[in-house]
Amino acid sequence: MRTVSIVLGLMILLFTGIQEMNADNGEGEQGNPVRVVASPDLERLTGTWIEAYNSTSPATPVTYQVLDGGRMNEVIREKGTIVLLSQKDLAAIPHQDTWHILVGRDVIVPVMNRENPYRDQLVSQGISPEAFSRVYTAPEVPTWGMVLGNEVSRPLHPYAFGSKTCLAYLAGFMNTQPKNLTASAVGSKDEMLSKIRQDRYAIGFCRLSEMARAESEAAGCDLCLIPVDLNGNMRIDNFEHIYDCTGDLARGIWIGKYPDALCNQLYMVSGEEPTGDTEVAFLEWVVTEGQRYLATSDYSQIVSSEQLSNIERIRAEEAPLIRVPVKSRPAGILLFAAGALLAAVLIFLLGIRFASRRQAEPAAGRKTASYISDAGEVAVPGGMFFDKSHTWAFMEKEGLVRVGIDDFLQHIVGKITRVEMKRTGEQVKKGEVFMTLVQQGKKLDIQSPVSGVIKASNSQLALNPGLLNSAPYSGGWLYEIEPSGWLKEIRAFLMGDHYREWIRTEFDRLKEFLTSGLKGQEQPLEHPVLQEGGAIRDGVMECFGPEAWEEFQSGFISRHG
Repeated sequence: MRTVSIVLGLMILLFTGIQEMNADNGEGEQGNPVRVVASPDLERLTGTWIEAYNSTSPATPVTYQVLDGGRMNEVIREKGTIVLLSQKDLAAIPHQDTWHILVGRDVIVPVMNRENPYRDQLVSQGISPEAFSRVYTAPEVPTWGMVLGNEVSRPLHPYAFGSKTCLAYLAGFMNTQPKNLTASAVGSKDEMLSKIRQDRYAIGFCRLSEMARAESEAAGCDLCLIPVDLNGNMRIDNFEHIYDCTGDLARGIWIGKYPDALCNQLYMVSGEEPTGDTEVAFLEWVVTEGQRYLATSDYSQIVSSEQLSNIERIRAEEAPLIRVPVKSRPAGILLFAAGALLAAVLIFLLGIRFASRRQAEPAAGRKTASYISDAGEVAVPGGMFFDKSHTWAFMEKEGLVRVGIDDFLQHIVGKITRVEMKRTGEQVKKGEVFMTLVQQGKKLDIQSPVSGVIKASNSQLALNPGLLNSAPYSGGWLYEIEPSGWLKEIRAFLMGDHYREWIRTEFDRLKEFLTSGLKGQEQPLEHPVLQEGGAIRDGVMECFGPEAWEEFQSGFISRHG
């Protein structure tokens, strides 16, 4: 009780000093005006957001303005200005040094009548982009055999919403031009869904938000999603199982399992990190309460994990609560200094007391570590090539090779906090370092599985490096590379059972490294890196410091098994 009284007294003294120091500092940040600028296609959503936000925060209203894309680059640097842009518009302006967060998506999805007689086959094998293209550009009435891969002659009735945006999405997805689409055009989203509901042999594309609304309005929804067979192998593989409901699909879109051509991301962009009270409050509202207004403009919400990540980013940039004033009173400075000094002494003493108590706590109250025992606990997707640098490669239909790290490596390294990557256009060679994993300052260089030119890199990793842990084979991909020696290099890759067998030997090699290669390194006491049965602690390298990481680099990663 005595300690509490002292703490309260010191806090009052400290607060009094702060108040004195800020008494003459008339204006705060919260009075600064904030303006949202949007392109014409996002005017409806912007207006809805601003009206809803201002109704909850009338004391600090936000204004908005609509501008064409040509002027966005001018206003994006203005203080107090936040710009709402789509991914396609953002790519058209210099934005490398801007601050931006994802706030929504525009997604269109393929749908069919739930009573379609071929539904079971479609759910198990899906429809590839190439098959969709054959149907949607057919000069005559297409048949179901064109998507089922058989001789079924039943006519298939494809529909397309006639808006320029939707037609552009479809054309990009089907690798054609909008003028080549021959599907029956409908004038509204309601007409599209009505056509499919009335015709068991019809297919079409609607927005994800519309399909989500249809699911929520009826327990027995008469529409269902059509799976997209991304790799065209006439079956829906494990990594493509995201079409049971719109919730699963939304998560699949987040981790990169859905065609990019059918999605358009929405971003809030600013020329500098948001620090004003009104800016921070508005952005937090947009990624939380404001998400429910997206559907009214036919857009889709970001998933909960993205919302939490955005809130952390917004709050991380928030300005300090105590600011240096322009003028201050000597008495206030003295009070502040005295309070700060006494508080520091008390905190030091309490810290010692708290540390001694923690040492006395029973081990049962501490967090339990998890362990992995063999190759069976490492994900091995079908259709991928694996390199002994603990990377994977996958040939895309456009001829580019998408690459990333394997599940084994992320299990061993643990939580990845940052990545260092090469720029688009740079040359890479197989076996040379092409990226670096970072964990709280500790670094691990990773070698490229292929040679070629980097055509694209995963920009999401800069914002969310944890994708390398949660989705190493989908949302956590690293680069898309135009290969220069693919036919030669592919011979050294491993697949399927051969890769699993190699991973078993890697587990043995890792155990030997942990017991022999790190003898001079301090071992964690709370949870052993190896259990008696040979299981390895998940994220084992989190337990060690930079010197051990250097040993791991030279003694394990760079020395392939």
